[in-house]
Amino acid sequence: MSWKRKAACRGRGDVEWDSFGPVQVLICSGCPVRAECLHAGLLEVESPGTWGMTSEAQRNRIRNGKTSVTEAWQSNEEEARAWLAERQKQPTLVWER
Repeated sequence: MSWKRKAACRGRGDVEWDSFGPVQVLICSGCPVRAECLHAGLLEVESPGTWGMTSEAQRNRIRNGKTSVTEAWQSNEEEARAWLAERQKQPTLVWER
């Protein structure tokens, strides 16, 4: 699949893609192939982890018509940005020698 070569997550072995959380959402939010990735995740009924900035549970709700892609994306992005803002408020530890 050619869209995978353009994915923002490509080569990001430092992130656990089998799970879903704010780090994954923040990386996905700027991805140029987020829609193609989500489409691939929706085609796979058992597709754990992050696909197109959604969790497995969200993809199930999208398939069942209980939520829209836009609602899922907006909700995830808002939560991820709030998480990032909180993290940035935390003091950074500086080790002195």
